[in-house]
Amino acid sequence: MTKSFNHIIILLSIIGAVSCGTTLENSYSSRGKTFGNDTISVLKKTEKIKILTIENYTYQEFPNHVINKLTQLEEITIISRKWGEILYNRNTEIDTLEINISGLDSLTQLNTINFSGFTFNSFPYELGLLENLETLNIWLGGLQEFPEDLSGFKNLKTLRLSDNEIMRISNSVVLPNTLKELNISSNKLTHFPLEIIPENLTKLDLSLNNFNLDKKIELILYIMNKTKIDKLIVDARSSEEMRKIKHLVDYKKFKKRIKIIKTPANITYSI
Repeated sequence: MTKSFNHIIILLSIIGAVSCGTTLENSYSSRGKTFGNDTISVLKKTEKIKILTIENYTYQEFPNHVINKLTQLEEITIISRKWGEILYNRNTEIDTLEINISGLDSLTQLNTINFSGFTFNSFPYELGLLENLETLNIWLGGLQEFPEDLSGFKNLKTLRLSDNEIMRISNSVVLPNTLKELNISSNKLTHFPLEIIPENLTKLDLSLNNFNLDKKIELILYIMNKTKIDKLIVDARSSEEMRKIKHLVDYKKFKKRIKIIKTPANITYSI
């Protein structure tokens, strides 16, 4: 009888040979220098896995050849070999990942894709062809521009682009009406075009950007009075700014819908 795993973790080590063993209940871990035959063989025998995590990823292309037979796959996470370096030194050169989803149309259950520590030559619009994709998370990467038109992502509910290098969002951006959560925290924004907010958005994280106090007040008042958003996250750079925000936006009235976090001491602004 073939053993079934729900979650497989592939750790691509820079030093070791392939070894494998069960590290968590219903999970499989493989340590290897490359996607060797051992790893691919195990994946072929566990076609019913639902979650795949690949750490220390060194390749420049999306791993089609590894996942195209995993027809029950619901979530994939790909973590760069450099993510730790990037986390502590944002001047680290970030690897570019090429997206090509040819041959992946069989992954009809895939609803969540997470990238950590990568940049892209252009935003991976190809992922919109995955019809059931609901969550896209590009974290700790080198994205400099917010995607212009996401209307092709027909079922996207959650978009997280935190800890990138995004400096600008165009007024002409098109977001899908299905979107319920947008996280663009820890970027370099000084302006957020309010007209792009989709009708059904309920959670918006704008914290740790470069908004000045007046812009934060403008954003909060518009969002509280003109949208359905029930969880807005912003930051305050000091106790004094926190006090001013709470005073100017009638915080008592909206406190159930606003979360104001204190800017960490190690965060610097580059307006």
